[in-house]
Amino acid sequence: MLRFRQFITESGMDYIHGGGAWYDCLYLPDQGLVCQVLWNGELVTKPGEANHMRDTARMYPYHDSLEHALANRPQNSPESKRAPEEILLPTEFVQRIVELVEHTEQQRAMSQQLAGECVANGFLGDESSVGARDF
Repeated sequence: MLRFRQFITESGMDYIHGGGAWYDCLYLPDQGLVCQVLWNGELVTKPGEANHMRDTARMYPYHDSLEHALANRPQNSPESKRAPEEILLPTEFVQRIVELVEHTEQQRAMSQQLAGECVANGFLGDESSVGARDF
């Protein structure tokens, strides 16, 4: 397994306006997976209590090659020059990551399917709400 640094932004607009940060990522070569752990703000609401924000770590695994992931780093940064480092991960932990990516892909496909059905049946949204868009 390899650990490397990746520059991650929330969106293209975030990147254009100077947003983003460097994060450690994992690459699992046998599985062809890149794994990112990102911190997200989450609004916590409980009846009778004041709302508050909580930072929560979430793992985002996806299929990709190491070469592609490294090519997407800003090449003018000293961080982009750091070589990936070899690390060891327990087999059981790697299997759980593989299970997570399978569930994530199933959830994404189901979400897109249901969104399309909602729009097609007139429940909500419109045609611009469905499908990939190129900018």
